[in-house]
Order: sequence, then C-alpha cells, then structure tokens
Amino acid sequence: MFDEAIDKGNNPVEIVHKRLETLNKIQQRDDLERMVTKEEVKKVVWDCGSDKSPGPNGFSFSFFRHFWSTIEKD
Repeated sequence: MFDEAIDKGNNPVEIVHKRLETLNKIQQRDDLERMVTKEEVKKVVWDCGSDKSPGPNGFSFSFFRHFWSTIEKD
C-alpha cells in the first residue's frame, strides 16, 4: 500500500487518513444500525430530567417513568 502510494506520488499519510475515515464511517453505520436494548432506553429515560418539555407525542419523561412497568415491553 505505501510503496504504491509513494510510487504514484501520493502522500502515505493522506492515504492512511482516508482509510481511517472509511473505517470510522463503517463503525458509525454499524452503531446506528444495531438494535437498541431495553436497558439503554430505560437509562435514557431515567437520565433525562422529568420536568423537561414533552416530546412530539405530548408525553414527558415523567410519564414514561411512571408507566414504565406497563410500557417497557413495547
């Protein structure tokens, strides 16, 4: 890889940087496509302030905490 880059006048540092960017994008894609666990959702609900503005559905985090035992399986 490096010999070829040098022979063509390419900067090996730039080539490594581009390859690392590609790997980073693959990791980000994989992170976005993976299934979210119930534990992760619960952590987010409990980490957010209960007095925050309701979401687009009109429900606040306080609502979700109060009814967690009912909605956690959904």
